[in-house]
Amino acid sequence: MNVYQRNWDPNDTDYINMNDSYELSQIHAKNISKLGQAVLEPLLISHFGTSIIDMLFKKFEKRVAEYLLKQKTKRLFMTISLTKK
Repeated sequence: MNVYQRNWDPNDTDYINMNDSYELSQIHAKNISKLGQAVLEPLLISHFGTSIIDMLFKKFEKRVAEYLLKQKTKRLFMTISLTKK
């Protein structure tokens, strides 16, 4: 078993600084929003239609950028390797 942490934005490789500058928060927020949209868009479209998708993820991107100015969020990953006997 292996446990490790990664930044919320998979393209963010800075693990030392715990908050972003304004420019970096905008870039990271856009990446996070695109990732969320790629995963959630099919589910949301099936329930709400296509009209709200762009607006929803632009608002999400803005809120994430504001949050990243204050602090970075890390995700916890756990990898478990199983072998057959």
